[in-house]
Amino acid sequence: DLEAFLRVLSSDARTGVETELARILEETADALDIEVGETGDEAVVRLTGGRLLHLVREDGEWHVVDLP
Repeated sequence: DLEAFLRVLSSDARTGVETELARILEETADALDIEVGETGDEAVVRLTGGRLLHLVREDGEWHVVDLP
């Protein structure tokens, strides 16, 4: 549970995670500005700011592998 996870972080760590999530949400807000490259069960999404999200398809659903 994300809320429980955030509660156990130090205030500095929590601020960092929340800031990073907000940045990713902002960079995915304009679907027309996102580029997606898909190869089989893997995909790379280039966000508005140029960062890359790596995804993998598991059981037919896409999941983020890691956050940049």
